Amino acid sequence: MQRNTIDIIPNTLSVTKSADRDTVKKDDVVEFTIAYSNTDSLPFLTGGRSRVNFTVAGNYESNQIHLNLRLNNDAIEPFINAGNYRVTQYIKSKKEDDDELLFENEIAEGLSNSIGKADIGFIFLSWFPVSTIRDLKGGLPIRLLGSIHTSRFTDFYDSESWSKLETAKNDELFYPVSPSYQIPDSIVDVDKVIYSACDNSDVVTETVLVEEYDGHTWRKILGDAPYNGIEAEDVVITDSIPLGFEFVSFVGDSTGATYEAISDADFASGVVRYRADKLKIGEKGSFGYKCRYTGPVSGGSYVTSAIMESKNEKVKSTMHLIVDNLTSSKQIVNEDGDAPVDVYNAQGQLLKRQVSPDQALEGLSKGVYVVGDKKMVVTK
Repeated sequence: MQRNTIDIIPNTLSVTKSADRDTVKKDDVVEFTIAYSNTDSLPFLTGGRSRVNFTVAGNYESNQIHLNLRLNNDAIEPFINAGNYRVTQYIKSKKEDDDELLFENEIAEGLSNSIGKADIGFIFLSWFPVSTIRDLKGGLPIRLLGSIHTSRFTDFYDSESWSKLETAKNDELFYPVSPSYQIPDSIVDVDKVIYSACDNSDVVTETVLVEEYDGHTWRKILGDAPYNGIEAEDVVITDSIPLGFEFVSFVGDSTGATYEAISDADFASGVVRYRADKLKIGEKGSFGYKCRYTGPVSGGSYVTSAIMESKNEKVKSTMHLIVDNLTSSKQIVNEDGDAPVDVYNAQGQLLKRQVSPDQALEGLSKGVYVVGDKKMVVTK
């Protein structure tokens, strides 16, 4: 099966730039934070060849997992390529970083596999028939048996594994994977081993994922998964520091982040960069740094952005900083001298009525206020 349509999926990467204040004045030190993530909740692409069912079962030992898998072909086409399908289960184990996961195939050259680990705590095992196996409609179903264990035979967390499967004997029919997403925009429950069979199955499996390759990418056709995403490669976050700000220091753990001064740029005084070879599915993090605002002191605003790029994606976060010609919480500019003034907060609420200018900000918390016809800031 090969599709010639285009599916649009949302970005997997996300970046947000923020600051610890909205307004700055000369000599203020501003702390910027860059938060980034690689989503684990990407929507699945769906749609595939109809009337191809999978049934599965699992047999468990404390340090070994067995998967029983059947492909039941009732498709309209007389032949299908079994190598275009893969079945993924999601487990948890006591596997240590240097403990290798090993795969054993009980039918020679009948089942391939791939193994990986997601940051959100799951080990995922993908089982798929090799591409040399072709299935003829009406023939015997493909039956594959495999097992997985660690090199040290450490235990698996059977009770915590997302893909806990019903047990069955090797010569049984196993249990249908449901629901079906093979028809786009239509989710259908599957309760038969094969569509043309008369008997329904009392048990179905919804905690494994079956995908079909469409010639370009994998699509979900049966079952479900606890997460979905794409591992990002060659990740770079670039954050330009506007002219008028000077870099002071990084804040906290900023591993992977660097600062480079720029002397001849028209728009930036320096650049902060963060680099990572890979960003795993579900991985997130942040780093921060401080800058001092050196001027100009006239009113206005700065627009500053952080750009996050990978091998296949580019996203951007933009924020604004307002500049005021204020100096301190105790310096009140009032052309009328000692004339009484009203005091309002930033939301326009009247806080004080007709008070002396030297008492206008007394007892107020940090923030921006309107005193008479002037905007003032409390910094202490």
